[in-house]
Amino acid sequence: MMLLVPVVLLALASQAQAPAKMTDFQKKDKIYLLEGKPFSGMCYEKYDNGKIGLKGQMKNGMKEGVWTWWYSTGQKKRETTYIDNKKEGMTYYWHQNGQKAKELMFKNDKNIDQKLWDEGGNRLPNPAFSQTMD
Repeated sequence: MMLLVPVVLLALASQAQAPAKMTDFQKKDKIYLLEGKPFSGMCYEKYDNGKIGLKGQMKNGMKEGVWTWWYSTGQKKRETTYIDNKKEGMTYYWHQNGQKAKELMFKNDKNIDQKLWDEGGNRLPNPAFSQTMD
């Protein structure tokens, strides 16, 4: 049994590729390819100042799990969950000052609800959904 754990961990580790920059991918039919093959592993992008601008995971060439974007200052900008390359659940956006800007609810890559805030943290009306919720 003790031998099985390292073998399973080794098999899982061998499926993931080394981290890759988003600019290194080619996209074909919504699948992200690296050197002609669907990519599995961590991907990222950096600003010229060296700070991380984007970090996420791919599985078989599709976005999977939580993806996070940052402003060049290092302040978090956006966080989105993907399942099979489609947005699913809550997506959050922040203003550069750190205040929450948006909460968007996705189901199967379709925006079904949203809330908006200004840079001062004040809730804003949502014209896109207010007409259907009255």
